Amino acid sequence: NGQLEQYEIFDYPGRFKDEQHGKDFTLYRMESLRSDAEKATGQSNSPKLWPGTRFTLTGHPQKMLNREWQVVQSILSGDQPQALHGSQGRGTTLGNQLEVIPADRTWRPRLQSKPKVDGPQSAIVTGPAGEEIFCDEHGRVRVKFHWDRYNPATEASSCWVRVSQAW
Repeated sequence: NGQLEQYEIFDYPGRFKDEQHGKDFTLYRMESLRSDAEKATGQSNSPKLWPGTRFTLTGHPQKMLNREWQVVQSILSGDQPQALHGSQGRGTTLGNQLEVIPADRTWRPRLQSKPKVDGPQSAIVTGPAGEEIFCDEHGRVRVKFHWDRYNPATEASSCWVRVSQAW
């Protein structure tokens, strides 16, 4: 059928503290990716179908879709023409567009993309008062970035940072 048996997502660095946090993060990430794979859409006029609610679909021609679903998104729209002067007396209508997933699945939001820096950033080299050069054994320095409004410009203002020069 052309489908792969196994997929791989490589995300380096993982940015987790230990193996258990990494396993939890991986599970959440997979649940997020699977949410899109098993999503269905529909329409309703029920005001009770908001995100988090569950319902059982019955009478669908495709038997496998007759199951319990969980609403993960609902966009409501309504019309109240009798509020307008000179209306034809039609009643209030309500409709919603739904996104649902199987109720036995855990819904997870898409992960936020990692922030990226376009090119090098300038900063002010910092260190203890009265010391002219403050670096570690690898030649790295501590810096205060121009966008850092909260930390003071001291020897603890950042982690050790490698230095580059554009010349």
